[in-house]
Amino acid sequence: MSTNLKELSKLPILKDSVLLTNPSTVDQNVNWVYLGDTFPNIADIESWVEPGNLLILIGHFISIGNYTLSDVIDLAHKMQLSGIIVFESDYICPIHEQDIRKSNTYNLPLMTIPWKIPYNELNKALLTRISLEQVNSKTNIELLNNILFNPHLNYDQETHNFIDTPLSLNSKNVILTCHIDLGDHVLDDFDIQNIYAYFLRIVTQTMDQMSIDHLSINRGSDIIVLMPAQQCDKMVHISLDERLTTLMQVKYESPSIYVGIGGAYSHPKEYTKSYTEGCHVIKAKQSGLLLGPILQYCDLDFYRLLFEINDTELLRKLYPQRLTNLIAHDKSDYGLLMQTLESYLKNNRSINKAASELFVHKNTVSYRIEKIKELIHVSLDEEQIDFALMTEIAVCRYLYMMNH
Repeated sequence: MSTNLKELSKLPILKDSVLLTNPSTVDQNVNWVYLGDTFPNIADIESWVEPGNLLILIGHFISIGNYTLSDVIDLAHKMQLSGIIVFESDYICPIHEQDIRKSNTYNLPLMTIPWKIPYNELNKALLTRISLEQVNSKTNIELLNNILFNPHLNYDQETHNFIDTPLSLNSKNVILTCHIDLGDHVLDDFDIQNIYAYFLRIVTQTMDQMSIDHLSINRGSDIIVLMPAQQCDKMVHISLDERLTTLMQVKYESPSIYVGIGGAYSHPKEYTKSYTEGCHVIKAKQSGLLLGPILQYCDLDFYRLLFEINDTELLRKLYPQRLTNLIAHDKSDYGLLMQTLESYLKNNRSINKAASELFVHKNTVSYRIEKIKELIHVSLDEEQIDFALMTEIAVCRYLYMMNH
């Protein structure tokens, strides 16, 4: 199911709205709402809106910007928007007859609402209604939910029931999971949908296209997206979670958003594995195990092997006893020695490179290395010890992560 401006105009918050164009223009489907409230340049609006969006404008910004409502109407037609709502009062620029005629020519609904209506409340009311309509469209969403979380599913039978799916289920697809943590703020459906809109906006801009083929569901604090593997390729080397977090800081006080991408699989029964792999990436990033823009499970390197073993008891039997003193010391020193040892070994025992990576003076690294030698009773000058110590550090970090 979907909704259009005709249905949305029946909401109580729009009871004082006025449709300026022909009644036939309000039949276009609305998939999201975008507030173009503070943009002085029309290019700023163009870079954010997507086909099917309903654009809400505060008339005051049209009057002080370097564009006119006529320019916005041309843009809305070009971008295939579903309509324009303008806040209007005696103190804001009026809607001209030529603008109304142009909107009718484009079959683009143009509506005004009184300035007194809080636009945040308007935005929330519209998005809540749109979200409910999307939730009521249960065909592919319910099936994707079943594929991922129903252990008794008959995959061959159920996957024939996908209706009008934008995906080819015979091609390789991946599961991308976005985990949302807003601190003390309790997530509601509006928050999820709002963040999902930001997520799609960044993804589509990264991929230089107006839309992506995908199916998505919300599950707790997670947005889970099934999409073609080739469409994910452009996102691999960008810090998607960091960009989302930065964007959400405008609205939320202390957002933390983590993104993980599982492997690419060509059969729906393997999508659960892709989802689990993406969750491993998220867990590793949350624990501090991974730093930087790593998003894909295949980039976990040695940690991927530990996840595949999935036997913490076995790994505990192999627990690196020689690092015991180092771990005990680090509990009172914020893990600095373990980080230093890992950086030192990773950089082929280069004190200068380790210092650069850790943002400390090379003398600090030298002092720490001597302290590490005292604690683990191992010479760090022998190449053959590097792999063993790096493996032991990885096992330590993995066990710590699984226990927290």
